[in-house]
Amino acid sequence: MVKMKKNGLRTKFLTAFLLVGLIPFSVVGILSLVKTKAALSRQAFNQLDAVRDIKKNQIEQYIATLRNQIITFSEDQMVVESMLKFKQAFNGFIEENSLAEDEIGSMKEKLKTYYTGEYAAEYEKRNPGGSPDIERIFTGLDNPSIALQYHYIRANENPLGSKDALIAASDKSKYSKLHAEIHPILRSYLSKFGYYDIFLVDAETGDILYSVFKELDYTTSLLDGPYAKTHLGEAFRKANGAKDKDACIVTDFSRYLPSYDAPAGFIASPVFHGSEKIGVAIFQFPIDRLNEIMTQRAGMGKSGETYLVGPDRLMRSDSYLDPKSRSVIASFTNPKTGSVDTQAVKEALGGKTDAKIISDYNGHPVLSAYTPLKVGDFCWALIAEIDKAEAFEAIITIERLMAIIAVAGIAGIVIVALLFTGSITKPIQKGVEFAEALSKGDLTRRLDIEREDEIGALVKSLNQMGSDLNGILRDIIQGVETLSSSSTELSAISQQMAAGAEQTSGKSNTVAAAAEELSANMTNVAAASEQTSNNVQMVATAAEQMSSTIDEISGNTEKSRNITEEAVSQASDASKKVDELGNAAREIGKVTEAIADISGQTNLLSLNATIEAARAGEAGKGFAVVANEIKELARQTAEATQEISQRIGSIQSTVEDTVSSIGQITRIINDVNEIVNNTATAVEQQSTTTKEIAGNVAHAAQGIQDVNQNVAQSSRVAGDISKDISEVSQAAQEMSNGSSQVNASAVELSKLAERLNDMVSRFKV
Repeated sequence: MVKMKKNGLRTKFLTAFLLVGLIPFSVVGILSLVKTKAALSRQAFNQLDAVRDIKKNQIEQYIATLRNQIITFSEDQMVVESMLKFKQAFNGFIEENSLAEDEIGSMKEKLKTYYTGEYAAEYEKRNPGGSPDIERIFTGLDNPSIALQYHYIRANENPLGSKDALIAASDKSKYSKLHAEIHPILRSYLSKFGYYDIFLVDAETGDILYSVFKELDYTTSLLDGPYAKTHLGEAFRKANGAKDKDACIVTDFSRYLPSYDAPAGFIASPVFHGSEKIGVAIFQFPIDRLNEIMTQRAGMGKSGETYLVGPDRLMRSDSYLDPKSRSVIASFTNPKTGSVDTQAVKEALGGKTDAKIISDYNGHPVLSAYTPLKVGDFCWALIAEIDKAEAFEAIITIERLMAIIAVAGIAGIVIVALLFTGSITKPIQKGVEFAEALSKGDLTRRLDIEREDEIGALVKSLNQMGSDLNGILRDIIQGVETLSSSSTELSAISQQMAAGAEQTSGKSNTVAAAAEELSANMTNVAAASEQTSNNVQMVATAAEQMSSTIDEISGNTEKSRNITEEAVSQASDASKKVDELGNAAREIGKVTEAIADISGQTNLLSLNATIEAARAGEAGKGFAVVANEIKELARQTAEATQEISQRIGSIQSTVEDTVSSIGQITRIINDVNEIVNNTATAVEQQSTTTKEIAGNVAHAAQGIQDVNQNVAQSSRVAGDISKDISEVSQAAQEMSNGSSQVNASAVELSKLAERLNDMVSRFKV
């Protein structure tokens, strides 16, 4: 900043132009570049994210399709029936072909030559330097496996890799007949859906009853055979252990010996016949279909690729950029050079979905979008990557273009600044000379520049300023003379004002004392009035409380009147009910009298019966017994009737007493009701009177309150008067002080006039 102050105007203008031009240009350029880079970077990542998500969706849909296909396949009626028939035919193959031990031995020797010859040669061709353990896998074959493998593999005239072309062996067994029916259908199914192989496995023995491709696993047991511990065996065991017919088991890729140690994955589902599990259907994964999905490169540019990596860090799809070392087969064949253990793979297998710039498996910086892909009980990492240089190629181009524009902009700003600075600095230099002349007191100097722009206007203004200063200075000289004479007169006037202010202050003090005494008296009156107001207010409050109490008594009296009226009504109802009870008792009495008459007649009847029985002699003895029983019953009835009559009489007497008592209660309740009514009337009158008293007291309290407020207001007015008088006294004192100050100022003003006269005498006007 100090250097800038010392530099000339030309340098400052040039610097300012550069700053004014370059700062906005730089800010706009940098912001544009940053935003453009961010937008292009975001676009690149978004595009990569979209590719990743599309691939994930396609793989998930494909796996779901495989699941649906294997479940549908295992539930197909033809497959269920074929499983049942193959199981029976498989076990009867040797017997139906009448194969003796020596024939099976001969087949075994010929079959082994296939293992050690054609198969071993193809294995070594695909796995240079490697060789299969023929003895181990061949030793595990039982007689049915030897017989069937001989007929469908060794004796099959189709070349290696095309053994599935055989529709059926030339024997006459049920197995071959069934194979001729089923094989064309399943082979066509495999071809249409692109599977590597299809297996039908017995649930009980684990024997592979059928396979389309007829590799070395054909007819072996997945429970205890040579391939029981492979992923094929694992898929069988898990599916065979499932209780749900819609169960689906998926196993990850691993090297599989029957397929020449190429990586293979399997998907399996149980086969049920009704509620009975009879087998397991298994598909061998088609790697080609996964590669087809993952190697579709629309929108991936030159260096973009998508691929799958398993938990073992080996490829599950072929790499586009490194097919030699990182195809699925090459990765499993040589894990040291074919594995991928980048940051993206680690985080994806850890369950994280993200996109960032990392180093790929070759150590090159790439944009990588990754996500976990759940497949069955295991997880794959799905990676979408593109080289950083290619992804940000547009950003680099924009950076170069911005640099070129910046250089051109700086050059243009410098040229314009130099031209503009020259047109500004020359007139300013003349203006500086003009200002120096003015500073030395020469107010007659003028600028001779003729321009029509702002500088011309400035020149005119400066010339006018010189003329104005000249005129102003002349006026100042005249004013100084006038100021000198006026200051003398001002001093005399200020002395007179000071004397008047002192008299005003003395009188105002007397008035203030009287006002303060008036204010004190009004305060005492206000206090007494306030006490009276409080007492009347207490009386009003008590009257209101008494009125409230009387209202409550009136309410309770009204409730009592309602209760007594209800009691009268209830007593009347009770009297009616008791009268009805008396009538009922009299009716019962009549009934008992009738029963007594009947009992008497029954007694006479039994007596007559006894007489008649005596006349009848022996023949009437039985009748006599009955007559005695009737007589006894009549006697008991008469006694019971007599007892009932007595009790009814007692009830009737009690009812009459009850009626009399209820009548007395009714009269008493009526008397109580009348008293309550009289009380309610008196209470209502008392309530009205009390309310009038409360209203009058409240009115009186309000009047006293108004008086109290007027007294308080008078007290405040007296206080205000006292305060105003004090302020008048203070103002008078201030006026006296001000007059003294004015006098002093007049003296100073006279001295100032003398100094101004000395100063203006230096200028040339």
